[in-house]
Amino acid sequence: MAKKILQLVINPLIIPVAGFMWLTTLFWRSFRTNPIVDPGRFPEWAAIAFLVAALAWRVFVLWRSTAPGRLDPQTDITRSCDFSENVSGFLEKERRIYALSNKSFADALAVANANRVWTAEEQTRSRKREWIAAALLLASLLGAIGLLRFFNF
Repeated sequence: MAKKILQLVINPLIIPVAGFMWLTTLFWRSFRTNPIVDPGRFPEWAAIAFLVAALAWRVFVLWRSTAPGRLDPQTDITRSCDFSENVSGFLEKERRIYALSNKSFADALAVANANRVWTAEEQTRSRKREWIAAALLLASLLGAIGLLRFFNF
């Protein structure tokens, strides 16, 4: 257990976590002792909210990046039927990569799940969806910028 905790603490990603934690506490103390009467266009609580969100994101990235190291080492039994994490992209159905050491079992699994195999057609459809999602995101950002300029924000 101590080795797993040390892996979280002795990690280069702990630097941004500590930095965001320090900045958040600095801004929080300043906000509590000296509240701004007229916040103007950018209230101080927005900076604190951003720092808290960034801190939460960095802790999440640290946790996810150290996940493989927190697992126990594989044995011959666990290696005989191994599978990956979800490798699907945005707006895709869940996909995994399987590694089976028993050929007859692998063939039987492939036959039983033939309707679930990822095909080139599904790959093409997935790429089209990604382009559509990117275009919609870009259009919504441009629309938001247009609205902000229209209302003089």
